[in-house]
Amino acid sequence: MSGQASTSTNAIMDEEGFGLVRKVDKIKSSMEDVFMTLCQTGLLKVKCQQARTCSFHPDAQHSINDCSGFKELLQDLIDRTLYKFVTKREKRKYVH
Repeated sequence: MSGQASTSTNAIMDEEGFGLVRKVDKIKSSMEDVFMTLCQTGLLKVKCQQARTCSFHPDAQHSINDCSGFKELLQDLIDRTLYKFVTKREKRKYVH
C-alpha cells in the first residue's frame, strides 16, 4: 500500500523532515534519558533514579546504555506503539 510502512522500516520521514523511529538502535537519545522519561510517564514501574550503573537492573555492573534487557523492553513498547520516538532530519551541508 502506498504511504504505509512495513514493520522492517527503521524510520518514516514526512515532508517537513520529521520521522518516526521504529528501531531502538536508531535512537540517538541516551538510554538514561529515555529511561527517566518512561518512568515519568508511568510506563515503567521500577525505582526511577539516575545511576552510574544500569537503572533498569540496579545490582548490575553495566550501564543502561548497554542494557539489552531495557532495549528489548523499549523495542516492545515501540512495536506496540505505546511509545514513539520522533526525530528531525538534519539538513546536510555540502562544502564545494
